[in-house]
Amino acid sequence: MVNFQRILYFNILPTLPMLTSLDILYMVLALGIALMSIFISVLLVYAIFILRDINKATEAVKDSAMRVNEFIVKPIRIGHEILKYARPVVDVVEQHMNKEKKSKDKKRKE
Repeated sequence: MVNFQRILYFNILPTLPMLTSLDILYMVLALGIALMSIFISVLLVYAIFILRDINKATEAVKDSAMRVNEFIVKPIRIGHEILKYARPVVDVVEQHMNKEKKSKDKKRKE
């Protein structure tokens, strides 16, 4: 009589060679390296996302700085240049007005 359980058992589970401690070490190292590679890949993806967001933020800051320069600093500089050339004229007019005021005051006193 044929023992079917024994035939099925040996056909389903073939005999495996005995694993040495070095084989187990290599498997653990391979698994560790694979997990470390996955971790580093995820880390790089997140670093790329963060750097992209930083790049967008710096572009927004540059754009804002250019707008401030264009709408605030340039008109102030233009006004300063105009005042630099107009100031001597204003001083001359002011001196002339002071002289006229003094001469009118003298005429009133007399």
